[in-house]
Amino acid sequence: MENMTEQELINLKEDINSKKAQESELKGKLEYIKKQLNVTHNVKTIKEAEKILEDLVVELDKIIEETNKRVVDLKEKYSI
Repeated sequence: MENMTEQELINLKEDINSKKAQESELKGKLEYIKKQLNVTHNVKTIKEAEKILEDLVVELDKIIEETNKRVVDLKEKYSI
């Protein structure tokens, strides 16, 4: 590995410090989201939230399908 200049080392150190600060900020945001999920939906893990989301998407798809069927039925009934 080639020798780095003093300025390159300083830049690298600044980049590392910046990344550490970003990581800390993201960890804080993740903890906040987890707490909100727990408070609003009684969810303790991201896996639980993903499962709930999957279930809701399936339910929404069923509602959309049923709604589309009803629209088709109405169009046929009223010749629209």
